[in-house]
Amino acid sequence: MSEPVSASPDTNLAVQTPASTALAAATVIADAPVGPAGGMSVKELALHAFNSGMFKKLPNPSAAVMILQFGSDLGLSATTSLTSIHFYDGKPSMSGNLMWSLVQRSPIWEDSCIKVMTNKECVISWYKNGTLRGESSFTMEDAKLAGLANKDNWRKWPRNMLFNRAVSEGF
Repeated sequence: MSEPVSASPDTNLAVQTPASTALAAATVIADAPVGPAGGMSVKELALHAFNSGMFKKLPNPSAAVMILQFGSDLGLSATTSLTSIHFYDGKPSMSGNLMWSLVQRSPIWEDSCIKVMTNKECVISWYKNGTLRGESSFTMEDAKLAGLANKDNWRKWPRNMLFNRAVSEGF
């Protein structure tokens, strides 16, 4: 983990650690208040999240600000955002569980269901306003073709990984 950082009033959270980046581009959103976090601003919450060590994949407070903003755009709480949104290759990505939760809370798509979920395949039936609109699936054969099947997470939790891919395919 990187060393803890702190905000300086005259730097507007221009973090002073070697591996960090400045929040200059995120200043406006960083000063916005966050929900029930005791009236903290986004940048204060981002610093706490980063410094807590609880979110090991946060490279710096700037990344936390961007995750919090992305989650806010989707109507998510700060904790849901920090635990369920990740950046891969510079793009925000939601966990399969988060995508599925958003589907299930939608009155339009709430009838969607998991048709099959095994260690070999996952199939999801997508219903819009009660009408079947299609299915998405992901199999271990698909994972092998994509070069995923031998990765650690795929060997340990194939069911969950297949679910994540099937949801993201249909989402």
